[in-house]
Amino acid sequence: MLKTKSKQITYQTRIKSSDLDEILTSCAELFSSVERKLFTAIVYGKENLNSLKKEYLKTHEITARQFNSCRFQVE
Repeated sequence: MLKTKSKQITYQTRIKSSDLDEILTSCAELFSSVERKLFTAIVYGKENLNSLKKEYLKTHEITARQFNSCRFQVE
């Protein structure tokens, strides 16, 4: 069996605009809030993930991909 070496690449972005900083800060606050609420909902077994996903997409105005990212972080 051949082993292939994986390559790790790191990207860095520097933001020099205060407008972008504010936007990214608000996004970070939103996703942090979603993750905390999702954690609580999962721990207390309020609903299954499919119904939680539908609810969170509407109430928090996030995409399915963003919800899945938050769910992955929580798990």
